[in-house]
Amino acid sequence: MDPINSQTAELLEGMVSFIRMAEDERKMLASELHDQYLGDIYEISIIAERMHATVVRMGLPHPLQQDLEKILDRLKALSNWARHAMEDLRPSMLESLGFYPSLESRLTQGASMSHPGFTPHTFFSVKEEELGLNDEQKLSLYRILQEGIRNVCKHAGAKMVKLGSERRNGLLYFTLSDDGKGPVEIWNKLSGRGIDTMRFRARSIGAEIQWIQNDSGGTTVEIRIQE
Repeated sequence: MDPINSQTAELLEGMVSFIRMAEDERKMLASELHDQYLGDIYEISIIAERMHATVVRMGLPHPLQQDLEKILDRLKALSNWARHAMEDLRPSMLESLGFYPSLESRLTQGASMSHPGFTPHTFFSVKEEELGLNDEQKLSLYRILQEGIRNVCKHAGAKMVKLGSERRNGLLYFTLSDDGKGPVEIWNKLSGRGIDTMRFRARSIGAEIQWIQNDSGGTTVEIRIQE
């Protein structure tokens, strides 16, 4: 192996090791959220529910009932936040549902949380079992597209967002396309941790990523993997 190829291989190996370490830390944080944070919220919620039931039964002042109801609502919101955070840290859907369903779920969730909302559409031309990707590659692709969807929600103002896969000329393509504001506004933001991490993860699995202006408006994130 020539020196350049050797250096490239060492660099990619280092990047993969770094990503594995980061994913291990994510799993640990997700476990801590589940075991400690959610457990504490559950116990506090039980106590608050008992207090609320007692206050109602005893006919104590209505403002006290309202305060306890606010506490219960806030605890429910915190619990939902923790569950979303855990899913971001450790996407359990990849194991339980599969790669494509996880991406569809992430896109649908993004559509429901985006303001204004957009219509999600998927077109997976390559069957999941024919992708030929290992678990590490699928996780990296999921993370890249997850960040891409997050960027669309924050910046694009899109009405339609399409996510798909296809094979062309010996390459496996994943695309995330929107009909939003377009690259003039978005390309100015193509620096920072989120975008840099997308590039970093793509390189770690030997993929290339680029942002393309759509003829009809909007932007496409294109990821190419040599098979």
